[in-house]
Amino acid sequence: MKLIIGMTGATGAPLGVALLQALRDMPEVETHLVMSKWAKTTIELETPWTAREVAALADFSHSPADQAATISSGSFRT
Repeated sequence: MKLIIGMTGATGAPLGVALLQALRDMPEVETHLVMSKWAKTTIELETPWTAREVAALADFSHSPADQAATISSGSFRT
């Protein structure tokens, strides 16, 4: 299964990190992460993690500005 996780600048950053950590233990789930600019800021301010470390928890990390990302296509199956 493929799962797309979107993180914004809301205060749910610790929940997003916990979700990604839990999904790492599920090899049948392929994770795709998109973090907004403010999500990265929130992560740096409200968690002991860096945005780069959080991105590394996902199988794939995509820029929110990348309209050519695989997850941007209607043919991307989740």
